[in-house]
Amino acid sequence: MHENTKRRIQAVKKLAAKHYEEGNLAKCHKSVWRRFILPVYGIGYRTYLSYLKTE
Repeated sequence: MHENTKRRIQAVKKLAAKHYEEGNLAKCHKSVWRRFILPVYGIGYRTYLSYLKTE
């Protein structure tokens, strides 16, 4: 995996950890992706979920 991809994954994980709240539908993964991840990184929802699963 390229170094820039690793950095992007870490940045996305950091944003998700900051804004995601379990049990709160206003702060679910889909909402976090739509409001914070998509406008900045332009990645799809499935890519976002795969980034969260990456170590």
